[in-house]
Amino acid sequence: MNIEKVEKKSAYISSFSVNPHARKQGIGKKLLYATEKLAKLRNCKNLSLHVIFRNIIARNLYLKYGFQIKKHQKSSLFKYFMGINDTIYMKKSI
Repeated sequence: MNIEKVEKKSAYISSFSVNPHARKQGIGKKLLYATEKLAKLRNCKNLSLHVIFRNIIARNLYLKYGFQIKKHQKSSLFKYFMGINDTIYMKKSI
């Protein structure tokens, strides 16, 4: 039997938000938990995302949930399309 090594799969969270009127109720934590559960079902080993540098509340949520800051990035694409200059790339092993 020949078994090939397969690269670890990653799941990328491309969009994540909670309605401002529904914040501080644990919804963000529940959404992250559900996302992680789905990623595990799909045999993913990592979750990753980008967060706007100045969004301290979101960064703190991700840090509390076990994400680690991997890279601070300046992006001309984010700036061009969204008016955002700095983002942080975060990753979590699952």
